[in-house]
Amino acid sequence: TLNKENLDLVIVCGPLPDKTGVDWISDIREKGNDVRCVFVGQSQKDVQINKAKLENELGISLIVHKPVIPFVFGAQIEGQFAESAGAQAGKLKDFETMFLALVTKYARMLPTKLSDLSAAIQKAKLDPNNIDLVGEVRAQAHKIKGTGGSLGFRLVGEAMAFIEAAAVAMPTKSHEEQQISWAEIDRKLLEAQAAGEMEAREVAQVVAGKDDNDATDEPAMARI
Repeated sequence: TLNKENLDLVIVCGPLPDKTGVDWISDIREKGNDVRCVFVGQSQKDVQINKAKLENELGISLIVHKPVIPFVFGAQIEGQFAESAGAQAGKLKDFETMFLALVTKYARMLPTKLSDLSAAIQKAKLDPNNIDLVGEVRAQAHKIKGTGGSLGFRLVGEAMAFIEAAAVAMPTKSHEEQQISWAEIDRKLLEAQAAGEMEAREVAQVVAGKDDNDATDEPAMARI
């Protein structure tokens, strides 16, 4: 089926049903298919183990690992279609500047957003059968999950996903079960507050930073 399609690029991300992503790429290369592929590893270790084969034997120019930051990954994919290495580096560098500004702005806004969510949670706890109040908790958590997750705030996003799901299920629970759920929501909110500042620093380092031993002028996102 792959040979019948005129594809510009294939993103290979495991686990696949019956083989690894590296094996899948190896199979199509043996069949003479040289379609451009991007490899998304399950972990940093997965990439380290397979990087030499992917680059040297299979001709893979973009290798990343989960979790990926959607905005960054999108820019990396776009860079694959640049007319030259210089053009690719220029696009990635421009995107780094824009993305870092977004992350920095969101990091400043996140404490206020989490504080607003905390206030909404306290109101809903006082009247847990009020669908509108519980719905406000769900809506705020959903927004933080979406924006934070897309900007690389993975732990914050995971905590918000938990709070959103707990709020959705709240009306179906007994009073005793609701008390347990609210306690779990409070715990997840504290985790998100602790993770926010740390993840802001980590994302900024990934996007704009260089390792101490890295002397290249290549944009940071090209080395993720």
